Amino acid sequence: MSKTAWMTTMDGFQQVVVESELARARTVKIVGGERDGQTLVLPGAGMPNGKLHPALYEGDQPPAVWRYKGRSLPLIKTNDFADPVQAKSLVPLEESYTFLPHTMNVIDAILAGDHVLLFGGTGVGKTSLVLQIAARIGQPVLRVNFNGQVSISDLVGCVGLTKEGTVWNDGALTRAMRHGYWLVLDEIDFGSPDILSILYPVLEGSPKLCLKEHDGEVIHAHRGFRVFATGNSIGGDDSQYCGTQRLNAALLNRFTGHGQAIKIEAMQPKQERAVLLSRLPILSNTLAKRACEFASRLRAGDAQNPPLLPTFSTRELINFCAKMLLYRDPLKAADATFLAVIQDLNVRQPLEAAISLVFGKRVRPARTGGGNHAPKANASRAPADKPAKVSVVGRGEIAGRVASEVIDPIEVAEIKAAYKGNGGSMSYKQIEDNPRFRLRAANGNTAYRIVKRTV
Repeated sequence: MSKTAWMTTMDGFQQVVVESELARARTVKIVGGERDGQTLVLPGAGMPNGKLHPALYEGDQPPAVWRYKGRSLPLIKTNDFADPVQAKSLVPLEESYTFLPHTMNVIDAILAGDHVLLFGGTGVGKTSLVLQIAARIGQPVLRVNFNGQVSISDLVGCVGLTKEGTVWNDGALTRAMRHGYWLVLDEIDFGSPDILSILYPVLEGSPKLCLKEHDGEVIHAHRGFRVFATGNSIGGDDSQYCGTQRLNAALLNRFTGHGQAIKIEAMQPKQERAVLLSRLPILSNTLAKRACEFASRLRAGDAQNPPLLPTFSTRELINFCAKMLLYRDPLKAADATFLAVIQDLNVRQPLEAAISLVFGKRVRPARTGGGNHAPKANASRAPADKPAKVSVVGRGEIAGRVASEVIDPIEVAEIKAAYKGNGGSMSYKQIEDNPRFRLRAANGNTAYRIVKRTV
């Protein structure tokens, strides 16, 4: 029986009539527009078609969705859950975030109904990627961190006592399966094999869980339920991550046989710079680039020298740069973050020397420049590079936040008045030659950029 639906395209939505829908293919007829009446054969539900994932949404009006390139995920309404208050409280907070290429793989896994194993070095954004996708669509998430104290009852549930007698309390896994929450299992390579074996029937094609302690109740997973497991070392033989367990081959097979296993690689300097600027928009482009190149060399080393800090993470880099803006002293910022935990002088001393060489002894305050070196008084300066593209914080928002950090409202009013008094049009040279505007140059930005952002 045919039904009306909305098909996602690269340009938006197209109304169609679904004539047939099979596991591997769907036949639709376009309604309206230049291609009215044309019949298309689409991949089955959950199957991408190159860069586009042509999802179909039923309804009289186009649905509310979150888009990422050629993919779309419908926005979740917490009122549709059995416990709306609980569901709303479990939706992660949306933060400034830069989505990298492997985001496409995770979204495809969500659309296909797959459970996902994300593995890679520390601080590369495995957990945060899942949480920020969930935040943008309003999806409730439960997290379990395998810290050595997690028990079977924490996952499945247990019997408790109340004034009325015994009651059953769902564990995180059971609750997520009942209600359609996402379950994030952090550091799964720290979990013991007997506890992880509980996941075997859950990670199969038709997830289900038998509650032996609760009269043998069988839980069949809600269609919105997904498992995301994260780990640093799935092999358990990496000396950089002490205490990790070798994941059972049967557990790995559940992900590779029924879901997806995705390795999250370390970011390239250009990608890391975009992340850094999105998290610290008042950081100058020059200092951000210098910091990312420094981090890349720490991890990789060179032909003559081994890497000093192969596990130096993006998380540590962001914190280090934030502390540099706070203390204005690169060595003090390093000692308050990653340098404090390094006891080996053969590593610490070269690091201190490298930090002084790359960043200097003093980072200039935001109101007098964002780099280490003051600009020459009479040097001509080319327009600054365009800000790096970020997915969450747009250029206009970055501009506003930078301007608000650098100049106060009175100065903004003065700049706007002077610009308007000149007819509302000034060239780069006119702005740079104006002493009044040049005084506003700050945080590594030229007067031209500050003025253009302000007006």
